[in-house]
Amino acid sequence: MAEVPTKAHAAKAAKEEQLAGEIRCRKVQLECAETAISKLRQELQVTRAKGPELDQFVSHLAGFYDEIDKLAKGKSLVEATDMIVEGANSIVRDAKALIDGDIYIDRLKEFVPAGENPVYPDVLMVARIIQQATTRFKGTLQSRRNKIFTVIREAETIKCALEIFIDDEDPGYVASKEDVEGNIDKPTDSWFEFDEDEEGFLISSDLMVWT
Repeated sequence: MAEVPTKAHAAKAAKEEQLAGEIRCRKVQLECAETAISKLRQELQVTRAKGPELDQFVSHLAGFYDEIDKLAKGKSLVEATDMIVEGANSIVRDAKALIDGDIYIDRLKEFVPAGENPVYPDVLMVARIIQQATTRFKGTLQSRRNKIFTVIREAETIKCALEIFIDDEDPGYVASKEDVEGNIDKPTDSWFEFDEDEEGFLISSDLMVWT
């Protein structure tokens, strides 16, 4: 004789079905987190690589600026040589390739190699504009690195909590801060909230309701 489902059996089946649906959802979230982390790490690598490039460019620019500054003294109406103009244009091109998001670099134009060459003070002014932009960009790179690193740490915190939810011996287990700290260094505090029943910090319910 077939067993008649009881209310307890029905409730258990409903709970298991709900948990299975939540796990499927968390797996989708986990894939999104892993993709985001991969892209962020690539972006961080590109941003870090710009640091040495910027240092090399600043060194070259400083030497060029000093020489033009000497030549400009008392020669305000003297045309720059072709070599100087080409050097200035190369620096403008390099600045545009390296420095992004700076309106003054975006506005900067190369000297047109036709007719009379620019006078030395004009070349000096262009070099000075670029010099100031490099100072700003150094700070921008540092802020950009810090921001990307912070977002990566947040994403890794989320990824770890999702992995615990999916793969724990007790499926559907909500990770505590201690659980996550056992897997990654310095998880993001803002993703945890205090649970009075557990008397500790658990991963935020905001994550657990994201679908």
